[in-house]
Amino acid sequence: MLINDINSRLGEIDAELEALAGLTDPSADDVARSEALILEADEMRGARIQAKERMERIAAAHATAREQNRDTLGSPLQIM
Repeated sequence: MLINDINSRLGEIDAELEALAGLTDPSADDVARSEALILEADEMRGARIQAKERMERIAAAHATAREQNRDTLGSPLQIM
């Protein structure tokens, strides 16, 4: 999942949680939905951290490749 998608979903979750928090007399379904949304938000935040770490590892690998002059796409041309 992309970070932008995760952030978008977190915004949707926050909006829904805010609406549920504004209820004066929430039903059992409302409470259950709130709990499910909180769990989903926790999962999304974990996924966002993993995605950012993955992006950092990729960026570091690219930087290392550039430093070692290995940043060309594809295989080097071999003349036999």
